[in-house]
Amino acid sequence: MAVKMDAVLGEIREADSATGIPDPAGSSGHSLVACRVFADDRYGQVAWLDDANAMELIGYHVEPVTRLELYLVSANAECTGNIVLTVGGESFTVPVGAVPAKVTLTPATPLTGIISITRDTANPADTLNDGTDPITAFVVDGRWY
Repeated sequence: MAVKMDAVLGEIREADSATGIPDPAGSSGHSLVACRVFADDRYGQVAWLDDANAMELIGYHVEPVTRLELYLVSANAECTGNIVLTVGGESFTVPVGAVPAKVTLTPATPLTGIISITRDTANPADTLNDGTDPITAFVVDGRWY
């Protein structure tokens, strides 16, 4: 049965290549799958990035990850700003708005193993807050390369 499924997937990939639609496991990257997700009425399953929640990717990454693309949105559309994310010991300051938008993280050293993305809400550059408390950033979609 697995051989038949592989053959069917191969035909689908060939058809996709013929139409110019990228192979899902090729240049368009691999979908991010988080270990812990939450339900949201607007966006479905989302990962939360705040002072109490990090985003750990599912599995052990043997193949080096050279780029992460995250689609972020503020949990409170009235509050927007920057967040400071740490992955692989490197920090990135990225914007978070009222609608989902893509940000790209390109670590200087490719990531392997268990990959966790944390938010540093204590960093002065992390401005996504309501004046008192940090506002959660939702990760609504993402890819790794």
